[in-house]
Amino acid sequence: MSRTTAVFDRSTLDLEQVKQYLRVDIDDDDSLIEQLLASAKIEADGYLMNPFLDKDGNPDDIPEAVNLGVLRRIAKYYDQRTDGVNSAGITGLGTTAWQADPWSMKDEAYVLWVPFKRYPWEVCND
Repeated sequence: MSRTTAVFDRSTLDLEQVKQYLRVDIDDDDSLIEQLLASAKIEADGYLMNPFLDKDGNPDDIPEAVNLGVLRRIAKYYDQRTDGVNSAGITGLGTTAWQADPWSMKDEAYVLWVPFKRYPWEVCND
């Protein structure tokens, strides 16, 4: 089975959309954000295994829910840039804790992706 790259190749998400979602106004992290965008798209393709083709085999648009999942993965990566740290705090403001298992299916991105996941044993008869 060949690896699908539909999300990586055809997602319409770009740097400016990601920065808007992250509420980042400066350009200092542009390179990092571009790397996170590429990584999240690859992760989506690896999980989904969906070529997103119409019934005639032509490329279909990437669903908005898939793009939103990519944005949520980027936000998680951007906010949690240190491995092994499950919480962070700022004196006087409080503490935030993150999910300890980054691969948990409870992750919001994966919840959005589940309806579009294809399995190797599926036969698409659309």
